[in-house]
This record gives sequence, C-alpha cells and structure tokens, in this order.
Amino acid sequence: MMALVLLLSTVELGWIIVKDIISPPIFLLDINELLEIFGLFLLVVMN
Repeated sequence: MMALVLLLSTVELGWIIVKDIISPPIFLLDINELLEIFGLFLLVVMN
C-alpha cells in the first residue's frame, strides 16, 4: 500500500512539473509554483 502511495505521489509530482513548465511563459515558474513543487518533492522523499 505504501508503494502505491509513493508511486502515485511521484506521478503527481511529475505531472505538476510538466504542466507548470509547458504553460506560458515556458520554463518560467513563479514563487507559488516553486513552493508547491518543493512541498510535493519533500512529501515524496518523506514517504
């Protein structure tokens, strides 16, 4: 069950990173997007 949670968290993190990078302006992230990505990354690492 924990492996499933880790897998889904990783997929969600990847999806958010891709979605934020390809949305205009391309390759530029604002501070709120960076904090969201950092928070999700820490969530995946802690699992």
